[in-house]
Amino acid sequence: MGLDSGISHTSAFSLELRDLLFQSRAGADWVLTSEADNLLLSIWSEVAETVDPADRRLPVGLSLAPAQELEGFQVRFLTFPIPEDIAENHFAAIALRPAAPGIFFWKRQRSLVRFITLERTISFSSEKDETVLGEWAGVKHLNYGPGPEPVMEDFAVAVQPLLRGETERIANSRFSE
Repeated sequence: MGLDSGISHTSAFSLELRDLLFQSRAGADWVLTSEADNLLLSIWSEVAETVDPADRRLPVGLSLAPAQELEGFQVRFLTFPIPEDIAENHFAAIALRPAAPGIFFWKRQRSLVRFITLERTISFSSEKDETVLGEWAGVKHLNYGPGPEPVMEDFAVAVQPLLRGETERIANSRFSE
């Protein structure tokens, strides 16, 4: 990782977390371990070295809730420090569904990782803070449209239809650092 003056600490952390979930050999199973909290703090600290010193933040508010079962997934909800910029996360849901064996190969279900976010945005018409539901799917970023108020309970409710596959995305983009 090199010094990046064009990205916030929180955004850089999100991208590093995305890469760890989707592109590393470690996979995502670490999310369900007792070491996950410590790993997140380590990532936050490492990312601090890659962003402009003026953009560095303390991990105030960064927390990971215990795993819970939702829609066939083991889900851990992550609270981020209060967003300062647009496209920074309020919350994320890291959802893991284990592989399901089957007698016939075409009935087997592969394991699945979901990284669903509630991001800060701004309404250009009213200039008010709003939220948008998004998801990282590898290096692709999906946008599901307006999200709920930045309250964890409301976000948890909004995540459930996504885990069931009931919500259509309204846009997607490929993000590269």
